[in-house]
Amino acid sequence: MSAKLLRCKAGFFLAWVFAFTLGLSAHAYDRYGLLHNDPRLSPRLLGSGSMLGMAEGAEAVFANPAGLGTLTFSNLILVAGIFPDQSLGGTVAFAQPLPSLGKAGLGISVLQPSQTLSSGGKSTDIAAREQSLVMAYCQPLFSLLDLGVRYRAVELEQPGFTPVSGETMDAGARLHLNEDLWLSLGGYNLFQPVASITGSETVSYPRFAQATLGARWAGVVKAAVEYSRAWDGTDIQRVAGGLESDISRHWFIRAGINPQAFSAGLGFVNNEWTIDYGWRSDIQASGMQHRLGLQYRFGTYQASLESSAIYLTKGGVKPNVFFKVRFDRDVLFKTWAFRIIDSDENPVYSVEGKHVLEKSFMWEGRDSKSKIVPDGDYTVFLEGVDFEGNCLSSNRIQIRVVTFKKPVFQQVK
Repeated sequence: MSAKLLRCKAGFFLAWVFAFTLGLSAHAYDRYGLLHNDPRLSPRLLGSGSMLGMAEGAEAVFANPAGLGTLTFSNLILVAGIFPDQSLGGTVAFAQPLPSLGKAGLGISVLQPSQTLSSGGKSTDIAAREQSLVMAYCQPLFSLLDLGVRYRAVELEQPGFTPVSGETMDAGARLHLNEDLWLSLGGYNLFQPVASITGSETVSYPRFAQATLGARWAGVVKAAVEYSRAWDGTDIQRVAGGLESDISRHWFIRAGINPQAFSAGLGFVNNEWTIDYGWRSDIQASGMQHRLGLQYRFGTYQASLESSAIYLTKGGVKPNVFFKVRFDRDVLFKTWAFRIIDSDENPVYSVEGKHVLEKSFMWEGRDSKSKIVPDGDYTVFLEGVDFEGNCLSSNRIQIRVVTFKKPVFQQVK
């Protein structure tokens, strides 16, 4: 592991400590989990600190809607969770880019957790069945700012009580300070879903605002610190920190901390599929939350690869082959690779990079150790993945390597 990467991780460990200390010193921190203790959050968000501002793609349907701005292809996510009281919950969300019209998402959740709601500045635990319908929309502006809005219709049902139902709106913005730094802002429950639960007592979700500063280093580590505060008179505050890091091309880990809980998670990415697991352990309550998610991206980036020849002669008139890449999209890749494999699909030669894809490559018939390869057929292609998990692929080109043989001249008598 590089020294630079170690310094990044050490720096955000200190950020966690700062977030934890600041949260404990707050006048009235989020003791009951009213802010962000949301059973609809994806395992990735749960594991990295339950931060709404880290949402990307379809998971933003149930978090900050401005996170839809990162969406490139259609995206489906399924989430199932088990909560400390052993009740279950499930959500499904679908997000779709709209050509020239922004990004849109739709989500449905059916939950039976122990809901903590705000009642006249006090806290009330209500074990209830919740059903909600969510519609979200995001409009990117000049690749600098993503603006999102979300509509939610919520219904809570509990035997012996009047059903709680209502509608509310959320709004969010995501400012891209540069390619590796962003600021996310959100306002939630702008119109509170309120209803009578006993005939005389009114129950509602709190209004609150969120600000998140996120950063990315070396295409490997993504980290954020988030601050939230309610403005409904309860003076509830919350500070959280979290990070996500690749440990290989397919695996990544995450962890989060705030004054109320510790969380962690693990994920696996394979082409269009992502499988996530996240858990959260609350300090103020016994038991743990477990969440499992499955995500599928409908589409990949396609690059066109063209070669200057279909054969390479060692020691002859064609000792190398040039390859031209045609890819007209403005994409920053986490990793990309130009690869050559032999007829048995063993790796022979590769050029790897990140961020902007190279426009051309050259191969001189040598492997990655600069040794001349044996005669035979070789396959050339491109692959990669961007920061949101969308894959890059290309057409495959066959190159035949042959040894140049000098002609033998005989003297004619």
